[in-house]
Amino acid sequence: MNESFVTVVGNLVADPQARSTKAGKPFTTFRLASTTRRRQGNGEFVDGNTNYVNVVAFNALGANVAASLHKGEPAIVYGRLRVNQWATEGGQNMTSVEVDAYNVGHDLTRGQAAFQRWPGPSSSRMTASPTATSSPRSTTERPRVRTT
Repeated sequence: MNESFVTVVGNLVADPQARSTKAGKPFTTFRLASTTRRRQGNGEFVDGNTNYVNVVAFNALGANVAASLHKGEPAIVYGRLRVNQWATEGGQNMTSVEVDAYNVGHDLTRGQAAFQRWPGPSSSRMTASPTATSSPRSTTERPRVRTT
């Protein structure tokens, strides 16, 4: 079976939610709103439809997403596309689009961001929450994206 990989550019609809599986594996979920823009014949841009995509990021990526991204910020997500289909109790067919993220970051075409590397091996950062006192950002404010 072929897998589809996508890159989605948009804005976070809400702050990311850090969670863990029943087995204790950490992950973070968030929603991305992506609106197409088209240039009309007169040169003006017009917004098209908005697509809402659910994103899931596991392990270190998930912890870093929870610590770095916030509602309204522009982001780029690359990952495996998953389309989920189900029927409600009333018999209505439903569809949702989800991306299992491999890479996530701020969209730097729309602002600036600061990067801070986590110290130590990657496994050690997953045992603490992104806001724990062992975090390298615990004594300073997290850098925010500045939009132009």
